[in-house]
Amino acid sequence: MMKNKSLIYLGIGAVVLYLLSKKSAAKNLRIYFQTIGMKKPSGFNFPTITATFRIVNPTSSTLTIDSIAGDLMVNNKLLSTLSNTETFTVPAKSESLYTVNIKTPIFNALVTVVQLLKAKTKNIKVDFVGTANSGGFLLPINETVFVS
Repeated sequence: MMKNKSLIYLGIGAVVLYLLSKKSAAKNLRIYFQTIGMKKPSGFNFPTITATFRIVNPTSSTLTIDSIAGDLMVNNKLLSTLSNTETFTVPAKSESLYTVNIKTPIFNALVTVVQLLKAKTKNIKVDFVGTANSGGFLLPINETVFVS
């Protein structure tokens, strides 16, 4: 009976250590907002706007991004609030690009495009402010890129 309890405690301890090591490894992930883009539409559909993130995993563990959420701003105007819960696995000691489809209300997209055309600006400022969740650890993302 005592031996069984010891094995149970040992098993629980091993699981806790494993989870703590994953959480510790997740803290080392680096996530950068790379750019926005558009996928060509099929038929009469509107183009799909995408956001691409560069994810750097310097650890010796494979890690998973469970979700990414945040606000996507174009020239300081809200284009869309992004919420993606599709998991993405990042191999150990690697760098990956992760592209997410953005569900943008058509009115927001049209207003933003009209403002950009009126501004006749060569560089478009795109900000992403949000978080990524990896194993219950929230990683902040606060990036600005310029798209020409």
